[in-house]
Amino acid sequence: MNASAPLTLGTEGQLLHVGLRTRNNTLSRSLIQELSHALDQHSREASSRVMIISGQGEKFFSPGFDLTEVSSFGRTQMDAMIEDFEALAVALLRHPKPIVAQINGDCLAGGCILASCCDFRLIRQEARIGMTPMSYSVAVPYTAHQVFLHLMGASRARSALWLGESYSAGQALEIGWVDQVASADDLQSSCRELALRLAEADPVAFSTSKAFLLEPLLSRVDPPSSRRRKAFLDCWFSSGSQSRLRATMERLRSKAT
Repeated sequence: MNASAPLTLGTEGQLLHVGLRTRNNTLSRSLIQELSHALDQHSREASSRVMIISGQGEKFFSPGFDLTEVSSFGRTQMDAMIEDFEALAVALLRHPKPIVAQINGDCLAGGCILASCCDFRLIRQEARIGMTPMSYSVAVPYTAHQVFLHLMGASRARSALWLGESYSAGQALEIGWVDQVASADDLQSSCRELALRLAEADPVAFSTSKAFLLEPLLSRVDPPSSRRRKAFLDCWFSSGSQSRLRATMERLRSKAT
């Protein structure tokens, strides 16, 4: 395993364990590309039936995009980043095999989108989940809006997206954002138990059922729209968003020192 690789991959019988391993498990462009590649490989390997995605440590599942990386991006680079990210979201939704998100820590912004595109979400009791970009004057990509609308309905999706707040594990379970809450000691075993149950499903029956269930959502997001991506980029590069982004970066630098 390359020490600088953004993912760890490990097999356990019919299970594929995928671990995010960037600093704080942030979503760098290389991680997004590597995860897309891992999904493609997993779909081709008949012996591997279920994917489990987790972060390293207990602080974060993922807090979202690597702000150190994206704060230096011009519009062309950010356009490519969002295109890759929305393609990853669609690939997760279209993946023919079960995917379980093992939410070991706080799951925010882009990390929350990543987990929400998985088939099941199990969260550590102390962790929080939420879409925080609006609190930084940043919109959320169109694909994510449609995913949250599908998961929790218009009223709850509106609150989750527009208020920019994070939810406790218990609150997330109550509104159907996650499927199960587990203690830190039990999270890994609970995910493994669910994954093994999913591995028993007939592959064709599962993939057919998943395609039927997600067909209305996928009809709205696949292929990702360049027009809607432009609207997101207009917001991202607005003076208000860039000012808040610079302020956030300054806070992060001061904490690091």
